Amino acid sequence: PHGDHYLLTDPNTECYTSSWWGLATWTIILLSIYSIILPGIVGLYMQAQKDHLDEAIVRSKVAFLSRGLRSEYWYWEFVVMARKVSVAVIATISRSLWNRLYLIQWTLIVFLCLHVIYQPYTAKANHYTETMGLSAQIVTMNLALIYFTEDLSQTVRDITGVTLLVLKIA
Repeated sequence: PHGDHYLLTDPNTECYTSSWWGLATWTIILLSIYSIILPGIVGLYMQAQKDHLDEAIVRSKVAFLSRGLRSEYWYWEFVVMARKVSVAVIATISRSLWNRLYLIQWTLIVFLCLHVIYQPYTAKANHYTETMGLSAQIVTMNLALIYFTEDLSQTVRDITGVTLLVLKIA
């Protein structure tokens, strides 16, 4: 009311008050520790030990992060984490549904391209699963864009036309 801001999840909690800023500060600190500092420490350790990742002592500490990856892509799990953090940040920061959907879609496309170019997994099944999973997420973003379009009939007509054009070219 009256230009004040309240949490969507708790309309009784007013935003931008001293207690809200206290919670926001702790949230930023804890999210930074969880999503940047801890992975950074593990990443630095893995980088320092990258020539010894096959040794038992190193494997016992970080094998779960590099198992199934080609040795030159020991860091790929951090790429996957960067993708997840990027999507989470976009989903929480972007206020506009359209911007959120477009930004997440393009983020997923960039990470899909990286995955297809580098093919970091040793097993084809892992590569296929990751490719299909990212592709399904991108299709989902596209379907969400269609679903939230006001003029659905025009959108359906446009998509049908593009699909027919692509099929005719192929």
